[in-house]
Amino acid sequence: MPSYKAFKAMQKEYPEVDPSAIKDVWHARRWHDFDYRLLNAMWTGDGIKHYYVDEIAKLIDGRLVMPLKWVTMKGKVHAECLAITRLPSGLYLKSANISRAEGVPASSFVGNYLDLQLREAPFLFSDDSRDVPTMPHPTRTLVGGDEVQVIFLSLWVDDVSGNVSKQYNKHINVYATNGNLPGRMLSQEYHVHFVSTSQHAKAAEQLSEILRIIQDTNANPIISYNAAKCRPCRIILRVMDLPCDNPQGDELASHIHGGNDKCRRGQVGGNIEQRESASGYHALHEVSDGLVFSTGNKKRVEERHTSTGIKDSVADLWHDRVIKRRSEMQTTEPALTREQVSLALRQWLEAQPGDKMNPLLSVPGLDPAQDTAVEILHTFLLGAVEYAWHWLHQHLSSNHTETIFVSRLASSDTDGLSSAGVLAKYIWQYKDNLIGKHFKLLSQTMAVQVHDLVPPPLFSLIKTIGALGTALWFPEITDMAQYQRDLAVLIGNMLDAFADVNPSYILVKVKLHCLTHLLEDVERFGPAIRKSTEVFEKYNSLFRHCVILSNRQADSRDAADRFVLMDVTANAASGGWFADEEPGRG
Repeated sequence: MPSYKAFKAMQKEYPEVDPSAIKDVWHARRWHDFDYRLLNAMWTGDGIKHYYVDEIAKLIDGRLVMPLKWVTMKGKVHAECLAITRLPSGLYLKSANISRAEGVPASSFVGNYLDLQLREAPFLFSDDSRDVPTMPHPTRTLVGGDEVQVIFLSLWVDDVSGNVSKQYNKHINVYATNGNLPGRMLSQEYHVHFVSTSQHAKAAEQLSEILRIIQDTNANPIISYNAAKCRPCRIILRVMDLPCDNPQGDELASHIHGGNDKCRRGQVGGNIEQRESASGYHALHEVSDGLVFSTGNKKRVEERHTSTGIKDSVADLWHDRVIKRRSEMQTTEPALTREQVSLALRQWLEAQPGDKMNPLLSVPGLDPAQDTAVEILHTFLLGAVEYAWHWLHQHLSSNHTETIFVSRLASSDTDGLSSAGVLAKYIWQYKDNLIGKHFKLLSQTMAVQVHDLVPPPLFSLIKTIGALGTALWFPEITDMAQYQRDLAVLIGNMLDAFADVNPSYILVKVKLHCLTHLLEDVERFGPAIRKSTEVFEKYNSLFRHCVILSNRQADSRDAADRFVLMDVTANAASGGWFADEEPGRG
């Protein structure tokens, strides 16, 4: 088990510019898409000097600059800076606009804001200067000399059974991973962290409190310990993405699952005339005005869900309460006009505690529609591959050629595959109980085993699935533009093959459409395997074993207690430290 010092060395702090290959999220576009004020604001020079964005700094050649964003180029930290010109009237800053910034090696910085404040203060900017930020940086004042790091969290949310048996015992769970670690580390259960669970609170209710804690780190950064430098540091948390399957992604993005507008990320489905109208197009981009006060009519709410594809579980709860309260007001105060009732309802709603809409929609830097990336376990393996497997099983059974297929599958050469052996009879017999690893094996081997056993359209589909699967499991991308072109062709070929076998699947199976968004996701997050949720599904087994040992008085609390003990053990085993209230002890 690596030590925390080793983990710290693997952890990245700044987005990469012009990487030789895209392996992880900091090589891709996602970190760059954050407003620079949400990224790590600090870089440590000479091991002691702290340089912050939006502060004046001095370069080795004597120039004054204002760093706006710290990045990494070829393994070295650079700053995207704005030049500051000395004029007789004072310092001149054209505009604090990052699009005008130029790259400067961080090693060329020799004086930070505190140094210059002692030697050259006061800093007087000319009247022509624009958008001069407040100095010193607010975080510098906040942390009192400690180093600061921004940790990007991936929050996984889904329903999980608390039973090991097939009897379903529903819990809504939230887990988190540290997005600053390499993807190869995040595929290990060690790096998944339990956050919360409940049999009663919905995902949005749990996330509301979790997000409040995350947002609070802006004003009160978490006191932690830098294992690599052996000194205290402060942590600010950001939500980077929400790995999940498609139904959960729809809920997190306030999208109605299974409706006419099937895609949370685009205008797909529904009536074409309605989608092309100005009001229909605008409604697809709006959630904040979802509460209908004017009539308190449940039917209007349902019609709005149907027409826009928007369904916010939190807002729906308040819809029901508003409608119920309106009915009570009409009974107890019949003299009130329609406008008076509407105003009273709005004032009552604003006075109620808690979120009135999906809390994820107000998280800085997070777009729930874009940041619920296509997840290849559920969309490709448990989607496209499973559909093809169903047709294949049906065809072979009706033609009594299953024995040939099973014998061929059992004799598959497993060199290069992660499977130690092929349980061919099990796969055939329990066709409806297969999991991801079985479908991955089938996607890699079916094209060889079904030759001359199936009709040409189905054989073409199986071949296109195998070709696409090969591309999806690339661990790194050296040429993003070429990879996206290849991926577009492979996805298009597979969809064409599905249309040849059963055209209705293109219309009714949203998972097939979701695969088309992989082109955007690999550019935004990197290789598709980095957003797979298999590690969370494996982690669920730990949760189940925690729950079955509960006394059933409070499953969620018992599970949380056990996860705390596991984290303490993991911390000690990795050489971690524990804070001590007594000064000088750690």
